[in-house]
Amino acid sequence: MDDDFKINHIISEKTDAYGFGIFMQKLLTGEERFHELWHHSNNKFPSLLSKSIEDGKMNEIMDPKMLENMHEVTDEELHQMEAFFVLSERCIGLRGEVPKMMQVAKELKKFS
Repeated sequence: MDDDFKINHIISEKTDAYGFGIFMQKLLTGEERFHELWHHSNNKFPSLLSKSIEDGKMNEIMDPKMLENMHEVTDEELHQMEAFFVLSERCIGLRGEVPKMMQVAKELKKFS
């Protein structure tokens, strides 16, 4: 849960965006890998993901099953995944203020 909820016990659109950001990261990494990385990173998992993206190691954090089903990932698909990941970081508050869900939905439409 987001910090505002933990501290104030108030649910808002930003609480929804935070939860959705975590969901987005689970989609990219896969449920099993997400929990494995979170457990082994002393709750520094989001920063670990960010570092992997910055270092150009997107394929190392991606869900191996998803990559296998995609066969070969094109540059365009890789850029879309990176943009999706950056949006997930915004949702969990790692890149400025957490957006409202309506803003997240509008940005997701750009991916289609």
